[in-house]
Amino acid sequence: KTYKSSLPLHYLPSNMTAANVFFELSLFLSAFLCTLVFGKMLVFQTVVMPGISNLNDREYLRAFQVIDGVIQKNEPVFVSVWIGSVVSLLVTTVSCIALDIKYGDSGGVSLDGSTDMALLVLSTIAWLIGNYTTFTINVPLNNRVKVLDLIEMDAAELTFERRHFESKWIKWHKFRVVLFGTVSLILLALLMVTDEL
Repeated sequence: KTYKSSLPLHYLPSNMTAANVFFELSLFLSAFLCTLVFGKMLVFQTVVMPGISNLNDREYLRAFQVIDGVIQKNEPVFVSVWIGSVVSLLVTTVSCIALDIKYGDSGGVSLDGSTDMALLVLSTIAWLIGNYTTFTINVPLNNRVKVLDLIEMDAAELTFERRHFESKWIKWHKFRVVLFGTVSLILLALLMVTDEL
């Protein structure tokens, strides 16, 4: 029985090289970390934000201050997974290109010029776009809420700040949920799909 695959995760011990092992482990780590980040974003989209939306304006803004405060203090697991997803995905893509990851005629890894290579590169670009919108749109909104003195604000001010924050934040959060979810699915597919001959 022989196997033919255009994907990087294909175990042929007799042909395996250090470069192949590094690439496969890197792709696995990328898929794992990106999926974790997507899971976090999905929880915010489906549980956290709908939950606090039922609160009044002062309570809503305070709840978000508390939630974001944990992240802003560089909660180690959250930050490590997020930064790790970016670094590992960049390393995976660059290593695949730089090391020219492939096997010979006997089968195995071969991403050069393939659809899979295009998907990997596009996934990396999409992940970077998602991070760009996070740090240029969502984080500034977070920071604005962070410094609000909710005790001193009247009802009109609280309503204004909530409306300024909520609709825009959720809109761009949905964007990154879809983007991150798509990337996670692609990376998992690159790990799993094998064509058997």
